[in-house]
Amino acid sequence: MIVLISLLISSALKNYRLKHDDTKQLEIDRLNREIEELNEEKAELYDQVVSLTNVVATKQENEKAIEQEKAAMAVPNGYPIAGYALIVQDPTVETGEKVKGRAVFNTIIGTAIVASGDGKITSISEDEFFGTQIIIDHGNGYQTVYRSAGSLKVAEGDEVNRQEVLFVITEEDSLFAYEVIKNGEAIEPLGFMDVQG
Repeated sequence: MIVLISLLISSALKNYRLKHDDTKQLEIDRLNREIEELNEEKAELYDQVVSLTNVVATKQENEKAIEQEKAAMAVPNGYPIAGYALIVQDPTVETGEKVKGRAVFNTIIGTAIVASGDGKITSISEDEFFGTQIIIDHGNGYQTVYRSAGSLKVAEGDEVNRQEVLFVITEEDSLFAYEVIKNGEAIEPLGFMDVQG
């Protein structure tokens, strides 16, 4: 009887262990499947992070390029006349002399005087000799001064872009004076501007 009871207990224990081992194996298999699913999800998330990182980097590069282009357009090195003109002696000084940083041009009717760089018109006033004076602040230490008796096409406070019309010459052989100032110092405009032709 003792032997029979021992065998029954032994068999019950064996069955319990087998069931317990099967339960453990099922739990291990379930956990392994979850780990596999999490690894797949992790790989997908990693791909999304890489993709988003590339999008952000591209956006930052584009914004930087736009800022650089904007900064370049604010440097007043464009030609201030949409058309042809002759450089002449400054009539406000004696022959052979010149005003530092000023170039004087002789233009024809219909010629447009244009902004040489992006900026804001900070002042429009009368000019004793040339008629009207416009000052543009380019926001980078540069200012440009335009003097002409032509028909005014802008107003004080206007934001202007390079090649935007400031004056249109309305009188035959009308003079136009152009100046460039950097950090308060007049600089030679002819050596600075990009002259086409």
